[in-house]
Amino acid sequence: DHHEHNLDEYFRTHLSWLTDIQKDEIRKMKEEGKPKADMQKKIFDYYESLTGDEKKEASEKLREGCRALLKQIVGDEKMAELKQMKDSGDGYEELIAKVDHMLEHVTDEPKKEKITEYGPACRKIYGDRHKRDHHEHNLDEYFRTHLSWLTDIQKDEIRKMKEEGKPKADMQKKIFDYYESLTGDEKKEASEKLREGCRALLKQIVGDEKMAELKQMKDSGVGIEELIAKVDHMLEHVTDEPKKEKIQEYGPACHKIYGTPVMRNKRNQANNGTKHCSSPYLQWLTDEEKGEIRKIIGGNKSRADILKAIFFYYQILPGKEKKNAGERLRLSCEEIVRSLVYENRLSELEALENDSSTMSEMMKMLSAATDRSKFAQIKAYQTACNRIFDLRQLVRRKREHKGNSIDNYLEKNLKWLSVEQREELREMKKNGKSRADMIAKMFHYYEELFGEAKQHVTERLYDGCRQILKDVVGGDRYNELAKMKDSGANMNDLKAKADAMLNEIIDEEKKEKIKIYGSGCMRIFTRMGHKHSLEEHFKTDLKWLTKEQKDELLKMKEENKSEADIREKVLHFYESLNEEAKKETAEF
Repeated sequence: DHHEHNLDEYFRTHLSWLTDIQKDEIRKMKEEGKPKADMQKKIFDYYESLTGDEKKEASEKLREGCRALLKQIVGDEKMAELKQMKDSGDGYEELIAKVDHMLEHVTDEPKKEKITEYGPACRKIYGDRHKRDHHEHNLDEYFRTHLSWLTDIQKDEIRKMKEEGKPKADMQKKIFDYYESLTGDEKKEASEKLREGCRALLKQIVGDEKMAELKQMKDSGVGIEELIAKVDHMLEHVTDEPKKEKIQEYGPACHKIYGTPVMRNKRNQANNGTKHCSSPYLQWLTDEEKGEIRKIIGGNKSRADILKAIFFYYQILPGKEKKNAGERLRLSCEEIVRSLVYENRLSELEALENDSSTMSEMMKMLSAATDRSKFAQIKAYQTACNRIFDLRQLVRRKREHKGNSIDNYLEKNLKWLSVEQREELREMKKNGKSRADMIAKMFHYYEELFGEAKQHVTERLYDGCRQILKDVVGGDRYNELAKMKDSGANMNDLKAKADAMLNEIIDEEKKEKIKIYGSGCMRIFTRMGHKHSLEEHFKTDLKWLTKEQKDELLKMKEENKSEADIREKVLHFYESLNEEAKKETAEF
C-alpha cells in the first residue's frame, strides 16, 4: 500500500533524528512482533531524552509526520480549511476542536485504525509545541509582567535555578519567599501582579465564555463559596492534558495568592474598603469623615470595626439626613450578613423571622449552622448594625407597601442585582419614574444574564411571577392552568389559556399588574416551559436516539456535564445518521 511507509522510509524522514543504535533497537522490536504502542513509547523515550536544538529538530520532523498522516486521513480540502483557520488567527484550542470534529466523522475502517494508533502520539507532539510556543511564557516575559516586582538580584537567582534544572515547585517556593518578605505598598503591588497572572491563567484554561459566566455570577450577587465551587467544577472537567498540567503546576500557588475562600472574602472586603467611602451607601459622609474611615481601613481593622466608626458618624446626623443614611446602611448590613450566611440557611433564618422568633433563637440557629469563623463575623456585624436595626431586618427586605405582600414578592428576590443596578432603580424611583418603568428595567437586567447565573435568577423570578398570576386570575383559575400544565399541555396552549383569562379581567388594580408584570413574566414562564428533563425529550424530539445513546446522555447528566456538552453530543449522534434517518428527525 502506497500509504503504509515502512520503517526504513520513516528512518529516512520523520525519524531521521534517531541514532543508528536507536534505529536498530526499533527494528529489533518490530522483528520480535512487539505492539506498535510499545514501539511508539520507545521512540518517545528517545525523544524526551533530547535537549536544545536536537529536540527542536526532532519535534519538527515528528510534526511533519503527523501533518502528512492527517492529510492522508481527512484529505486536501479539509487540510486547506484548517490552514485558513490558522491563518485567520484561530487559536490552538479551536484548531484542535476542529480536527477532533473531522476525525470523529471518519467512517473508513483503515483510517479509523490509524487515528487510534497515531492520534495520542501526534496530540502529544503538538501539545508540547503549543505549550512551548504559545502558553509557556519564558521567564523574561514573566519578569516583565507578573514578576516585575522582583529585584534584579532575585530575578538572577530564579534564572540560575532554571538553568540548573530545578523543579518548578522549588522556583515557586523561592518566589513566594521573596513575596512574603515584602511589606506595605510593595506587597500590595506584588499581590495584584500575581493575581493578574492567576486570572490570565484561568482564562487560558477555561476560555472567555466561562470567564464571562463567572463575572456574571459575581455581578448577580452569587456568594464567594458558590464562585469557588463553580471554578473548581470547571477545572474538574478539563480534559486537555497540557491544561491539566497547568492546573497541577500553578493551582496551589494561585490558591495561596488568593487565599482560602473565607480569607479571600475578608481581604476583598478590606480592599473594597478603599472604595467604600465612594460607594452609594456612604455618600452622606463628609470629606473629613471619609478621610478618617480610610485611615481605619489602612490600619487593617476588621469590617466590624469600620462599621462601628461609620455608625459613630451616623449617630450625630440630624433628622431627615439620619433617616436617609440609615436606609442605605441597612442595605449595606444586609448584604454583609447575606454574604456570610449560606443560601439554604438564609431561608431558615427568614422562616424564624416570620415566626417572630427571638434574637437569641435566631443567633442559636446560626451558631449551629455556620462555621465558627463566619459566625464570629456575623456576631460582630450584628452588634455594629444593631445600632440601627435588629437581625430580623438584616434578613428581610423592607416592605414598602405592608398591605400588599404580593406586589413586593419580586422585590424580595432582587438580591441578584449588582449594587450599581440597585442604585439605578433607587434613582429611578427618586426621579418619579413609574413602577412599570422600574420593573421593565429590572427585566432588562435579567435579559443581560446568561449561563448558570441566568438559570438561578429565572427560578427566583418564576416563583414571584406565579404568585402574581395567582393573585390576578384567582386561585381556582390558577389551579386550572396548573392542571393543564401537569397533563402535558404545551407552552402555546398554556399561553392562549392564560391570555384568555387575563383578557377577562376588569378590576383596574389587577389590570395595572398585568401591564406592569405581564410581558416580563411571560418571558420567565416561556424560559421555564422550555426546560424539560432529558427523559421528556427522549419521548418527543429525541425519540430517534438508540438506547445506548440515551444511556450515554443520561450518564453525562449524572456526571454534571454542561448543557452545551450534552447538546454537542446529541448533534454528534445526529450527524452519524444516514440521510433518510435525518429526514425523519427533521423536526429535531
